[in-house]
Amino acid sequence: MKLTFVIDSLAIGGAQKHLRQLSVGLANRGHRVEVICLNDVCHPVMASPMVEAGIRLTVIGRRAMLCGVGFWRLVQLLRRTRPDLLVTILFASTVAGRLAAAVTGGLKVVTCVQARNINYRWWQFLLLRLTAGWSRKFVFNSRSAIPFACDREGASTERCVYVANGVEAPLSREQGARVSWIEHGLPFQDDDEIVGTIGRLDPQKGFADLLRVFAPLAVKRPRARLLIVGAGSQEAKLRALVRELDLSARVCFAGERTDCAAFLGSLTVYVQPSIFEGTPNALMEAMAAGVPTVATAVDGTMELIENGVTGWLVPAQDREVLLAALLAVLETPEKRKVVAARGRQEIFERFPLGRMIDDYAKVFEALARDEPAAVCREKA
Repeated sequence: MKLTFVIDSLAIGGAQKHLRQLSVGLANRGHRVEVICLNDVCHPVMASPMVEAGIRLTVIGRRAMLCGVGFWRLVQLLRRTRPDLLVTILFASTVAGRLAAAVTGGLKVVTCVQARNINYRWWQFLLLRLTAGWSRKFVFNSRSAIPFACDREGASTERCVYVANGVEAPLSREQGARVSWIEHGLPFQDDDEIVGTIGRLDPQKGFADLLRVFAPLAVKRPRARLLIVGAGSQEAKLRALVRELDLSARVCFAGERTDCAAFLGSLTVYVQPSIFEGTPNALMEAMAAGVPTVATAVDGTMELIENGVTGWLVPAQDREVLLAALLAVLETPEKRKVVAARGRQEIFERFPLGRMIDDYAKVFEALARDEPAAVCREKA
């Protein structure tokens, strides 16, 4: 089976990691895979594993796309390779990919929907609805995103299928010794309580709320420190908020990191304060690393965590409840250890990476043969 994936960029991010996992897994199973990146951003941690797996990687570039030359190059690439399926991920690649498939003629398009995209503007929803008819299948990593996409993005229930994300497991506490923070360039001490979070510095991720929660938490827990890993458009505002809250000595902005797996398991607690989500890879990896997790009860996070059993769920943008949950976790080390162990076992049982790749392969192969897709599994 020949597969061509199109994505907006290959920056460090959840959708990009998902593509890397999926494309490499399918290539290793003998499928012919090509990846086309529309933007110039192409991080080695995303691109290198693809190239090593024999995947043809083409970067078109933002300037070329904006002037229209890039679109016609995309069309030419599709005409040359004639893939069995064209798979689009994220907004720009979905609209451009559908239009290029229509111009090329005869291509089957699959759209991967990564989240309930409540942040899209009216014109984005309009473009998605106008081009939705060219997608033969919509694949979701979160069931909660399906009704939203049907209502706002032109998807239809008979063309929608759910495939759970798979987890790449970092080292757990049991598998590796506790890290030396200094070796990773992080200003923490061994007895610090590290509250960690990973994601784009974007309003979607709820980091401003987390900072306002951390201010009173820091008063109650003198050894508490907040680690924020990621980069994005909101960085300047978040740093200004840290200064306003007088938290400069307690909050560390670590930027984009490629070594999170090495220290993730040594966090005291991982928090995912998002306003909306798909199925966040960072949260899954924290659970797989044996870290107790607190997350907002939105979208895919509710499909990952059973409240009080495998982690803790709190209402989105409810600072009081989030503060109470974080304090409860920090104040009960034995309980958090038990819950984290349950979370780790649950994540491995429900979301193995190999199963995700197998399920995508079944959906793709059925569509390539014009057969109905089998219902994908959520649990073993």
